[in-house]
Parts: sequence; structure tokens; C-alpha cells
Amino acid sequence: MSTATLIGTITEDPIHANWLARTAARIAKSLRHRSDMKRLEAMDDRLLADMGLSRGAIEYAVDRGC
Repeated sequence: MSTATLIGTITEDPIHANWLARTAARIAKSLRHRSDMKRLEAMDDRLLADMGLSRGAIEYAVDRGC
């Protein structure tokens, strides 16, 4: 069975299509989280302070979407 056939079969079933959509959304959220963490961690402490963040609060802010 080819990959295209397998994906076609999965997306035809509403339960599997929903699972696939949720999984894709979780992966996208995880990638955004990682990107945001890297971007903030690359900033210096002064710039973080201007935004009201300390280095220790980066993960909390990214997790909460602040």
C-alpha cells in the first residue's frame, strides 16, 4: 500500500481524519513554541526587560502565549 493510498484511506474515515488534524495541530504548535523559545532566548536581558520579561520567565510566557 502506497503512502498516498494510506493517507487517502485515513482521511476518508471521520475518526481518523479528526485524529490526523489534531496531531497536525499539535505538531504545528510545538514547532511554533520551539521557534518562539529560540527567538526570545537569543535576545539580551535588556531587551527582555523592555518587554517585561526576565530570562527565567521566557518558558512561562511562551507556554501561556503572553
